[in-house]
Amino acid sequence: MLYRAIDTAAFLAELSSTQDPWWAYAYTSMFASIRQQRWDSVTGDVRDLAGRAPAALHELLGRPLRG
Repeated sequence: MLYRAIDTAAFLAELSSTQDPWWAYAYTSMFASIRQQRWDSVTGDVRDLAGRAPAALHELLGRPLRG
């Protein structure tokens, strides 16, 4: 499948035909945040709140699951 640009209203209409309205809203608002570059920076908030550095994804995926 090739990438096809689609405007927000068309994307929402397409999602609404197959998804619960809440999920359609969640996806469109998430993608709007990405377009606005609201998630493009890294802060020290996790370190400040948890008292330790956050783990990198590759570190988490290399660890066995705890049960």
